[in-house]
Amino acid sequence: MFFGMLLVACLVFPTVSAKPTNPCKKTQYWIEKEDGTTECIDCQTCPPGQTASPECGNSKPLPSNTMGHCVACQLGRSFSNEHSTSVCTPCSYCAKDQVVIKNCSRQADIECGKRCYSKDRYYDASKGDCLKCSKCCNDDQDVEEDEFTAVVLVLVLLFVVGMCLLWFCKLRPPKHSSVNPDSKPLRDLLNSSEQEEICELLDAPVCGKLPYEAIARWYGATHNKIKARLQEGKSEAVIEWLVAERPELTVGEFATVVKEKARRTDAADKLKAFDAKATKESIDAA
Repeated sequence: MFFGMLLVACLVFPTVSAKPTNPCKKTQYWIEKEDGTTECIDCQTCPPGQTASPECGNSKPLPSNTMGHCVACQLGRSFSNEHSTSVCTPCSYCAKDQVVIKNCSRQADIECGKRCYSKDRYYDASKGDCLKCSKCCNDDQDVEEDEFTAVVLVLVLLFVVGMCLLWFCKLRPPKHSSVNPDSKPLRDLLNSSEQEEICELLDAPVCGKLPYEAIARWYGATHNKIKARLQEGKSEAVIEWLVAERPELTVGEFATVVKEKARRTDAADKLKAFDAKATKESIDAA
């Protein structure tokens, strides 16, 4: 009798095998190889307005041929304001009848004003909501919410700031370009003796940031566009992509971007030195 009940229990309640847990970080993909073993691979880093696909920190192993890429956040529904592997953040909402200064974009959350559209409502800062106006009781305890005064103060402040900026721009001397008009094409840098040293500087992090990423973002060189060249080096892949996509780009213009966007003055100086050397050699050979 006991063994019979035991047999019935085994048939009714089958044994459930334990599911494997994800050993990877939230910024990594859990990949299953063809031989059945697994590994952790860093997720795709995406610029503001985009998110990694597939989503990082997957709960189940992904196939070995999985290729991470960036996809845009849903316009009006989610956003991403940083260069990271995190998913898009859902957009916030303004209160009912609250003034919308700026709608939610793919790069920034919605911006709500501290005032209401309707004339019979006022904005309560403590509650973050537009409340319906009440009639005064004339009992010496009434509190009047005056939005007009706040709006006037904001307009005056904007006017003062605008006048200061206008005054500053008038006094500021014009900025002349320092780029050599005879600057050599960026393609001349490829396979030169100076290229390796310059790429080493652009690949080295500065204050936790990678210079080549700032350059890639400025020129719109996404990971998908340069991934075929990454085996040679990250900054080298960006330069090769620029040479192919923007053949008119000069060494001098590239040096300016390296200095202003990547904050690598040393690399910019070496680019200018290479440019001057190549220009002189061309003149001497002519």
